[in-house]
Amino acid sequence: MMRILVFEPNWLGDVIFTTPAFKAIKNNFKDCFIGCVVSKSCAGVLHNNPFVDEIIEFNERGEDRSLRKKILFIQKLKSKKYDMVILLHRSFTRALLMFLAGIKIRIGYASKKRSCLLTKKIPPLNINIIHKQDYYLRILEKIGIKVEDKNCQAHPSLKERNWADNILRERACGFDYLIAINPLTNWSPKNWPLSYFEKLINILKDELKNVRFFLTSKGVQKRFLPLIEKNKKILINLTGKTSLLELAALYEKMDLVISGDSGPLHLAGAVNTKYLGIYGPTNPLFTGVRAKPLGCIIFKNDFCPTPCYVKNCRKDFLCMKVIKPQEAASEALELLKH
Repeated sequence: MMRILVFEPNWLGDVIFTTPAFKAIKNNFKDCFIGCVVSKSCAGVLHNNPFVDEIIEFNERGEDRSLRKKILFIQKLKSKKYDMVILLHRSFTRALLMFLAGIKIRIGYASKKRSCLLTKKIPPLNINIIHKQDYYLRILEKIGIKVEDKNCQAHPSLKERNWADNILRERACGFDYLIAINPLTNWSPKNWPLSYFEKLINILKDELKNVRFFLTSKGVQKRFLPLIEKNKKILINLTGKTSLLELAALYEKMDLVISGDSGPLHLAGAVNTKYLGIYGPTNPLFTGVRAKPLGCIIFKNDFCPTPCYVKNCRKDFLCMKVIKPQEAASEALELLKH
């Protein structure tokens, strides 16, 4: 049996983009065993995936930062006797670790620094000229693995779905509309102003009448407190209270998820829930949702190059502020009609 390891990128949205890879590998290598190396913060989204046989957590910026931990990680991989590794991550360090782990077939983009560590060298490509999913899946296609189904997926278990059902039964029974709001991304310039979210909630509350909102994000933020206090009759605060697959199970029950360009937005798509994405410094051509459900992305940045990684923006993040709450509300209402 061929034992194949996939080394994932760091960010949740990117990991979700790569989920079609596992099915494609299984279809190409019959009866193969697929392991996956992924950061602890993203590992949950791959739990219950029917095409992933083993999940190995590796946190280079956290508990696995030290040389000792890296040596232990190498020894662990050696003991698992993988035949092949597909490096979706671009870093030199990860390629070196796979070389030291003795994995004979090492496949990935061949940048100058790490080309010598790879046995199958894929010509490098600028990640900012194609969609990120296409960037990752291109590695598979270059070695003859056809990716026929590019729909991203997440797989909450019955336990997580029961948790979501209990939340709705206790807090949102009898409401006509259920809308999740994810106000934070992993990078502050991508955040829509919180005051805009508050105005959006008020517009949708007046238009929809019988609606319940769910506030979700990775952690609790003090800045949320005024928003929660003003809207406590219609807003359920679940910030920092869910695992990734609990969040996925909750999103399955929603009529709509509204978010900036972040992992939770892509998670909504991965469980077939309608979504509204608000983009500014990143471009949906490169990081848009890759899943089947109906959705809309608002992007009005035609005045700055994207992606933009400037933290001290001279235009005061106009690319996000130019998207007004009324415009987002109109798109949300249109999505809810269908």
